Amino acid sequence: MGFKIAGSLAFRKAAEQADPVLLEPVMKVTVIAPDEFMGDIMGDLNSRRGRVLGMENAGKNRSSTPTCPCRSFRPMPRTCAR
Repeated sequence: MGFKIAGSLAFRKAAEQADPVLLEPVMKVTVIAPDEFMGDIMGDLNSRRGRVLGMENAGKNRSSTPTCPCRSFRPMPRTCAR
């Protein structure tokens, strides 16, 4: 019984000193849309806790490469597609 208590106390102390961080999986996606819709798309990505890594011109469209947590990511609606 003493070993169980000593083990649990040692584990608790080690966990406090390690300062653990909870991580979640993220996806890197590519969004290509007309320039006029990029404001709405950026707002949608921010609401999904996404972080934009960069934006580039892709002809008449703009290409954005954000990372989004897998839990809050759903495919973008295709209502803006032409």
